[in-house]
Amino acid sequence: EAVRRAVALQRDIATDASATPAARRDLAVAYSRLGDMLAATGDTQASLAQHRLALGVMQALAATAPDDLSLIHI
Repeated sequence: EAVRRAVALQRDIATDASATPAARRDLAVAYSRLGDMLAATGDTQASLAQHRLALGVMQALAATAPDDLSLIHI
């Protein structure tokens, strides 16, 4: 539950109008890590959902800053 609250806080930060690309990358990392944790507990459907959220954030970052490799590394 604490991890989900932390991810929700990161999402709030990353979706703020003034969010930096690095904050959005951090959100993708948080989604990915939560997905890994869920996979380890056997909740593959929830894990997949989190990884898909991470992928969506990373694809948006890659589209807006394709030359900034620091933003697309998880």
